[in-house]
Amino acid sequence: MAPGRFGRTPVKAYREEPGVAPDSMTETYVAMRLGIDNWRWAGVPFICGPAKRLTRRTTEIAIQFKQAPFALFRDTPVDVLTPNVLALQLQPDEGASLQFGAKIPDRRLRSAACA
Repeated sequence: MAPGRFGRTPVKAYREEPGVAPDSMTETYVAMRLGIDNWRWAGVPFICGPAKRLTRRTTEIAIQFKQAPFALFRDTPVDVLTPNVLALQLQPDEGASLQFGAKIPDRRLRSAACA
């Protein structure tokens, strides 16, 4: 709980922040791996965690899709595809974006994004 730096900017220690008791023992970080106990979501992890000292408040959900259990491009040097990601921005600016790997007609794989 010592002072530190955020980039090049010095920042206060947690107990030096306004409204925080100098003898506070409150945890300031939590990360959770959650699961839903039903057949549809079995084995799907939901990972929640905070980000601190951001320049603005934002809420986002990122869904990373699993790799297909088979190789789509067996006759190319592409052996690992980047995961497809659906990002939902909830606040302050609502929106959605989809990033996916796409095979362009040659022997390389490139990422593409749609908004």
